[in-house]
Amino acid sequence: GTERIFPTMKPREGGIGSGTLEAVLAIAGDGPARASLEVEAKKRKLNVVFLGNVPHHDLPLLYRAADCFVTMSLSETFGLTCLEAMMCGCPGVVPRCAVFD
Repeated sequence: GTERIFPTMKPREGGIGSGTLEAVLAIAGDGPARASLEVEAKKRKLNVVFLGNVPHHDLPLLYRAADCFVTMSLSETFGLTCLEAMMCGCPGVVPRCAVFD
């Protein structure tokens, strides 16, 4: 999903892209794409923080500290992360697709 959100973000001076969203993107979790995402964020000079795996009991603190929760998943089957965020008072931003309609 980050291939859809990285281009919307405003790069720091000298970065790649013409996005207008001034934000810090915190990515929680790990997976096989992390290394390539770190390279892409660095190349674009984006304000992205990779948190790695976050213990479940620490997630409410992250959700409450965030301005919004963004998921770009087109295949989320239960939407649990969206529900967790909303239960912590964090508004969710989801793609328009059959999964979340």
